Amino acid sequence: DGGSMLRQAHLQQASDVHFALLQTEALKPDKVTYEDVCERHVVTLNCSSESVFTLIGANLTNAEQSVQALRAQGDPSLGKVLSGDSSALRLFYNVKAPEVKSRRLFAESNPAKEKALAWEEAFLVAEKARPHRGTGGLLEVYCMAGRSVEDEISKNVIGAAPFMAGAINLILIFLAVLLGGKPCQRSRFLLALGAVAVIQLAQVAGFAITVVCGAPLTDMTLLLVFVAVGVGVDDVIVITDAFDQQDVTLPIARRLAGAFEHAGLAIFLTSITNLVAFMVSATSDLPAIAWFCLTAGWVVSALLVLTLTLYAPLLLLDERRRAAGKYDCLVCVTAKNRVPESEVAHEAARAQDPGLLRKVLKRALLPVVCQPVPAALCVVVMLALAAAGVAAAANPASFKMGLDLKDSFPDGSYLVTYLDVILPRHFGGIVSPLEILVQGVDFGNLALQERLVKLQGDFAGCPQALGAVSSFILPMRSWENCTVDGRAVAGQSFEARLKAFLASPPFSSCGSLGGSNSSQVHPSNYASSIAWNSDRSRVEAVRASLSITVSSKVQGRIDSMSEFRDRFATHGLSGFVYSYYFLFADRDAKMWELIQSTLIYAGITVVIIVGLFVHPVAIALIALSIACIDSTLLGLMSLWDIPIDAISFICLAMAVGLSVDYVVHLAHAALENGMPKGRAAVRKQIEKALDTTGASVLKGAVSTLLGVLLLSAAPTAVFRLFFKMLSSIVVLGCLAGFVLFPSCLTLVGCLYGALAGRRRAAGSDLEIR
Repeated sequence: DGGSMLRQAHLQQASDVHFALLQTEALKPDKVTYEDVCERHVVTLNCSSESVFTLIGANLTNAEQSVQALRAQGDPSLGKVLSGDSSALRLFYNVKAPEVKSRRLFAESNPAKEKALAWEEAFLVAEKARPHRGTGGLLEVYCMAGRSVEDEISKNVIGAAPFMAGAINLILIFLAVLLGGKPCQRSRFLLALGAVAVIQLAQVAGFAITVVCGAPLTDMTLLLVFVAVGVGVDDVIVITDAFDQQDVTLPIARRLAGAFEHAGLAIFLTSITNLVAFMVSATSDLPAIAWFCLTAGWVVSALLVLTLTLYAPLLLLDERRRAAGKYDCLVCVTAKNRVPESEVAHEAARAQDPGLLRKVLKRALLPVVCQPVPAALCVVVMLALAAAGVAAAANPASFKMGLDLKDSFPDGSYLVTYLDVILPRHFGGIVSPLEILVQGVDFGNLALQERLVKLQGDFAGCPQALGAVSSFILPMRSWENCTVDGRAVAGQSFEARLKAFLASPPFSSCGSLGGSNSSQVHPSNYASSIAWNSDRSRVEAVRASLSITVSSKVQGRIDSMSEFRDRFATHGLSGFVYSYYFLFADRDAKMWELIQSTLIYAGITVVIIVGLFVHPVAIALIALSIACIDSTLLGLMSLWDIPIDAISFICLAMAVGLSVDYVVHLAHAALENGMPKGRAAVRKQIEKALDTTGASVLKGAVSTLLGVLLLSAAPTAVFRLFFKMLSSIVVLGCLAGFVLFPSCLTLVGCLYGALAGRRRAAGSDLEIR
């Protein structure tokens, strides 16, 4: 209700919550209580929990006076459990083995972890069921457990399941319409169903190969469903359209062979470029990205193999079914009223003639990309967009680093409220322990100890610090000065005095403890912070700890990590500082460098592979297209404030392979008979490419967009980000394939014609002379 938590009524209700949660029981897999999973004190072996009640005891009537006394003493543990204005309490229930659920889809069983997770689940359920959770009671209660983050991330996957199913059904309907034919004899709904089954089977095969290779399947792997559907449908449409364009008087098997002859190399090339892009990206130092790209590579490989070996026979069998006048979906039933031969012939003729989409493509694009001035203008615009992207990439500060906390979890997640609102409001933000480790020095040296004390004071004075640094040095000095046992070991070696200190009972200090005036010292608490050699004759390393606030922003965490490391380095000691969030901050700090190197290596490798199969002019134009697509995509990321993180890294890796698909298809169709000589020849070849392949490529692009369209309405920012990135890749790929490539080809044709004209003119002049 906005009042102090030290009021007796508030404390009493908080105490009720505290002890009720301590009594929480999980009933599955077996009955599990807090006693079964708690972290125990090293000496007393009692379950350890941290709260204001452990500091002031059970007597709540004099709570305010007790807290004031603790504040006067500078107790470092008080700031962790009570906000500065006393408006909020924090209760900690320390659970042993608080490992989160493995993000691998196939994980080994761990009974201890299962017990801890079961109790944490019961804890969360019990707390959320309390009626006073912000509904008019004296208190508002919020909670999280070790499993909370993974639980909320898993909800992202669960929330995406309906969208995956919707995407597959949408693609199925779209395919049934695109593959053509009049119901119910000439339609291809069963073939469309078979195509979707082939795509799903390819995913299963890719996942299986990944598991055999020893790489885990993670939550991010499920994003491949959308990629595989888009890529697979693209190949299916290209093959089917090429099949329909064959001479219908030929045998069905010969028509299929002709379709392979026309489209097979292009499909092979696009699949290889995707595979290469993913496999190069799989060399990333980031395991989650490497695992995703490895899985994607196997899925793409399986798609290629199954499209050629399974979908192609299905296409042949379905065409035989159509020729025999059998019903679609009822292949054993012959129609009584078969489609007249004249109608079949008319349908075949319609497949041979340019359809509406082909006519629109030619009428809209040819006047633009086949005229020198408009073509040059198109190239300039595309290069300008790419240059803007390069300018943005040259300034990493223009990019947002990492996902905001609220974007990592489902919309409306309780964790966002707790971590992004409640903790910053009352405790300055997320609190995490910072470990300061010093090693390889003579800890008995008094000068070295003074340097350590100075180091501790420096860290205690940093803006993120909450309280004093916990270390054994000052408490040990106090023990030596304030106790009979401490004075009794004077003159002994440092190691002997340290062992005696750690084995001594609690005592009252008689001096300052480096920012903490706490009178009660428990020497046994420092035992776990000292590392001995094998025979316990020398101290190898010591560890000091400090509670710090952690920024909810990725860039803030990166800056904080760098600041702590620089602060430690100024003291010239051997060792390091560490906090749990450093694991992720280190990754995020290197993300930009990894993205740049991956894009460069993947792009170069893709160009080399394509260069083995296509015309040299096409190689140069494909390389230009890749550079323009990726550069423009980076510019869009900066414009839309899309963060640099694992999801955008994966999408950029996909962009190298997926976006070049559209260029390769059209380049292969336009240059399969060599480089055209002159503007007229170039126009003819571009028109042929648009007529034979353009419509198929455009339909494939639309199918990919449909595959991710539903993600735009997903209840999670991660999936909406994926939609933005993948749809941008498709649109930029189409612009490169339908605008940039033919425009550049037109300009190359003009240049070739001009050079040929000069050579002819020079030859004529020579003959006259």
